[in-house]
Amino acid sequence: MNFIISSIEFSAAGSVLIEADPRRTRVGSVTRRNNRVATLDGGVAVNDFGFSEGDRSVKISFNPEDYETSIKIAGIVKNSTKINISYEDGMFEAIVRSYIYDPNGSTLLIDILSKLA
Repeated sequence: MNFIISSIEFSAAGSVLIEADPRRTRVGSVTRRNNRVATLDGGVAVNDFGFSEGDRSVKISFNPEDYETSIKIAGIVKNSTKINISYEDGMFEAIVRSYIYDPNGSTLLIDILSKLA
């Protein structure tokens, strides 16, 4: 599974192609915004506010191809409030929650804000 991340604004790091480990990568579940409340007559009332891409989180696990790639990813994370992320589900505007570099298996945690395409 391939991911492309880039800064929305200009970044010297440019964009980065990440070849993720599909066994450890999670692209978020599809959930609906709803709640259920007990009523006085013993039943329930359900409020359903639909689905939002903003409820998704993405965990990308990968082995960095080289140290330079990890530096580019770290540069995007440090200098970008929001990023663009593209993968098989589409292109999204997102924020990075964390980036953990490890030469044996790095992890990038991303919260989706909206779907762009």
